[in-house]
Amino acid sequence: MGLVWVWGCYQSATADRLPLWWRVAERVSAYAYLPGGKRVPLPCVEDREVAGVRTEAAFIRSVWTELRGPGWQPGPDAEARIARAAARREWWARSAWANVVIGTATLAGVALLVVLLS
Repeated sequence: MGLVWVWGCYQSATADRLPLWWRVAERVSAYAYLPGGKRVPLPCVEDREVAGVRTEAAFIRSVWTELRGPGWQPGPDAEARIARAAARREWWARSAWANVVIGTATLAGVALLVVLLS
């Protein structure tokens, strides 16, 4: 069983594109953000299950705002942590594709060398 978080723990909820290596076509899924900037996928709130993921994420955010209560304050550096986590995800997505391209080129070069030396 996973962790159960109360409404006040969540810092934000958004709909974001799935990382390129997870998708063949453009895909969108909804995520909640915890105080440390960790992004948690919201189950069944993705474009395979819901026609309007961004609308659904906005609705979840409005319910979340109501349920967290008037005295709720965001974490002291939650926005900065969320932004840093997003930048890390973007960097890893780009470097993962770079590694795939470099690895493929290296394998092709080695294969060509083996063929030429045979």
